[in-house]
Amino acid sequence: MTHYRWHRLVFLVCLLAVGWSTVWSVEASFPVRAIVFTCSVLTFGPALLAFVAGFALLSVSRRDRGVLTQHRIELLEEGLIEETPVNRSQSTWAGIYDVRSSRRYILIFISHNSAHVIPKRAFAAPSDAETFYRLARSRWDAARERP
Repeated sequence: MTHYRWHRLVFLVCLLAVGWSTVWSVEASFPVRAIVFTCSVLTFGPALLAFVAGFALLSVSRRDRGVLTQHRIELLEEGLIEETPVNRSQSTWAGIYDVRSSRRYILIFISHNSAHVIPKRAFAAPSDAETFYRLARSRWDAARERP
């Protein structure tokens, strides 16, 4: 079982334990116990989720120093280079899965579930972020049109 699946399993077990212990502490009929279980899960679930997510983030940052650090993305004619203090990777535009923009981020997907997430606040001006996105998108589109 992968490391991340363990986090999900721990979260689920803890959440069910909290709900279960709350249900059996109430002397009432089944519908009342079901309502108590639901309320306890909805009350403690978000706090437990935040704790497990924080723990997962901490373990990732300790294990892989190249994840939670400053990243530099350079757009080239043939692809992009992503560089950190401990890593350097290069992807061709033909190997990029997708290029998207949201209100706050530019996302360059290197697979269907992994992306370089570039905050637009990292640019000096909003127009710089838009220029970066348009350049990345145009180069990716051009690579998709080539056979």
